[in-house]
Amino acid sequence: MSESDTLLMRIEVPICAFRPFASREYQNTYPVPTPASIYGMLLSFLGVQRENKSQHAGVQMAIAVTPSRGEATALGDALPYRSNVFRKLRRVSQYGYNRVKQEGAATLNQFVVAQRRPDYQDLLTDVVLWIWLTPGNDQSAPTLPVALSSALNDPSTIHYRHGGLSLGESSYLVNRINAVNSDRLPAKVVALWPRKDGYYSLPVWTDHKNDHSHSLRFELALTSPDPPYWFTVGPRMTKTDDS
Repeated sequence: MSESDTLLMRIEVPICAFRPFASREYQNTYPVPTPASIYGMLLSFLGVQRENKSQHAGVQMAIAVTPSRGEATALGDALPYRSNVFRKLRRVSQYGYNRVKQEGAATLNQFVVAQRRPDYQDLLTDVVLWIWLTPGNDQSAPTLPVALSSALNDPSTIHYRHGGLSLGESSYLVNRINAVNSDRLPAKVVALWPRKDGYYSLPVWTDHKNDHSHSLRFELALTSPDPPYWFTVGPRMTKTDDS
């Protein structure tokens, strides 16, 4: 694969969920995977540590999912299937966790256990993702598309990683990840269409430590997969970054 080529990937995830920031007691989910979760999963596949995630900032990405019903003609009938489960959930703010952590392991454990309680959660099931990648402004050598293509062709190029590959939470394991040709695409897909007036505000970059988290607005469209709807993955720019 050359630096100018576009990489197309097909990814199967049997169960996953992507909780909106505003969710509280009821753990609902966005109807599609978020760009930030997908980017993080691709870096995890390559063994890139979280603190080094910015090395591929600037890469261009497009996202779509296979319609859950092949005969669907309306967007609502094409979105991934949604299930509802009753499970034990832990609600701990990062501020509260960090504050109690300073008091020692025993106190922290008591605090965490006290925050657990059962509640309902929405899950997406049988999700088939299509991811397009092109280098864009990715300044790494190799770029993210080239690194992924090499790793899929020869896993020995991945120097270090451990554990299962997940999309979001560790329990949302990826079942299959492949580089494919465009002739594998279905006739229609549910595409994430970046628009200023889009209905969904989805995280593209997550960085709570430096306050550079970045979201974009997207519309969901049941449409042809060609051409893909491109956007850039990277942190939120600040005045300091521009100066």
